[in-house]
Amino acid sequence: SNSGLNWTQSSLNIGNVRSLAVSSTGIYAERNNYDGLLKSTDNGQNWFTTGLNGEAIYSLAASGSEIIAGYGSGLYRSTDDGISWVQAPYISGSVTSIAFTGSNIFAATFPSTLYRSSNSGQNWAICSGLGGNINCVAVNGSNVFAGTNSAVYYSPDNGHTWSQTTLNGRRIHSLLINGPDIFAGTDSNGVLISTNNGLNWSQTP
Repeated sequence: SNSGLNWTQSSLNIGNVRSLAVSSTGIYAERNNYDGLLKSTDNGQNWFTTGLNGEAIYSLAASGSEIIAGYGSGLYRSTDDGISWVQAPYISGSVTSIAFTGSNIFAATFPSTLYRSSNSGQNWAICSGLGGNINCVAVNGSNVFAGTNSAVYYSPDNGHTWSQTTLNGRRIHSLLINGPDIFAGTDSNGVLISTNNGLNWSQTP
């Protein structure tokens, strides 16, 4: 509760939690052990299952009351804080990373496909121009970033065209956009930051 200065264990203290998301009403977590999507409305003191029982969830993203959950054969979308879920069509494979803003959704599937939807998941297209396994994706407006086993790629036009940024030769595990800053979690080089859409990168302290 103090920007990472101190930490306490939440009551969710067993299982491999690989993804977290925060909506307008709580925190969502997955444990990838087929017990569904877990939710806490009291900052992690208590957790309960909110749908998707029997599914192994691999990735999560949330905005307002909308939650998108990736699993072993595609993704589910909820627009009512997890009360009801609709399976997205035309996606196959394990969805390992999700990012969305407005009606634009991006879903990375193992090992090397990035899907794009511009109408809230009703229709999908495959993004071309990226190389290697796609491990993560992040979006800010029309700017989209994708991390692979060897580089970070950038699209200025909602995933229609892509170019490789100067961050290459490193495996990218995670991406985060915070205002004008882009953070990239790497395999063995810590966290790198770019303040100019990936043109230059520097090591965080």
